[in-house]
Amino acid sequence: MSLALRYEDLAGEVGHFLGYGRGAAFDDPEWPAMEAKTIDRCVQTGYGWFIRTPEMQGEKASYPWSFLSPVGTATTVSGNAEVLLPIGFGGLNGSVVVEEGGLMTRSSEIAIHRLHAADTNASGIPVMFALTTDKDNATHDQRMKFYVFPTPDDAYTLTFNYYFMPQALSNPRPFAVGGPEHHETLKAACIAAAEVEQNHEMGIRYKMFLDRLKASIAFDRDHRKPTNLGYNGDRSDIRNLGRIRNHDRPFTVTIDRT
Repeated sequence: MSLALRYEDLAGEVGHFLGYGRGAAFDDPEWPAMEAKTIDRCVQTGYGWFIRTPEMQGEKASYPWSFLSPVGTATTVSGNAEVLLPIGFGGLNGSVVVEEGGLMTRSSEIAIHRLHAADTNASGIPVMFALTTDKDNATHDQRMKFYVFPTPDDAYTLTFNYYFMPQALSNPRPFAVGGPEHHETLKAACIAAAEVEQNHEMGIRYKMFLDRLKASIAFDRDHRKPTNLGYNGDRSDIRNLGRIRNHDRPFTVTIDRT
């Protein structure tokens, strides 16, 4: 039996608290459209409180959950200076490592564009990058990209910690972030949101949520893993470093900080 907490589990808890029943997923009557919207609103509100934690005694607002700063990877495509980043990418949380431990230098999109314009034939292992947005997003949510220099001449793996931005819960996206250790906190958050919906005030259920939240934060602090994205040194031991080329002529990298 899976311990994963699903959207329908949270909706069922909220529906039960509001007196609407647990819904068709739990063999109760199906909710009318208006009640279903109210339940969904409470689930999304509670999920938001859990992710972006409210300020409370001893804690600042928006505690940095460890599970919202995962390690991500992206792979370059030969001949393409743009690298699409994972869905939910909300910004970097540290350095970007290419292949066996070389740290890339961050610059501006304008500076990278100027480097490409000045040397259109430069290719090899990318050593610089800028964060930019996907301009061609007509068929999907807008995503972030790395814009790198020089243009990759092979498939290279880029590794980085990043801030993850979860999408709203729904039946197509049923699983909440955080894992089973935080399930009771998330349920308490959604029921607290339902209490506000019903009574128009933050009462005992909200206090219970804050108590559970403190316990979850303490657990997260005790189980945080150190961030290590590899060796921080020179690039002499990286494979194929010599493959950065421009018709066998050297090129000069100038970082534009503007």
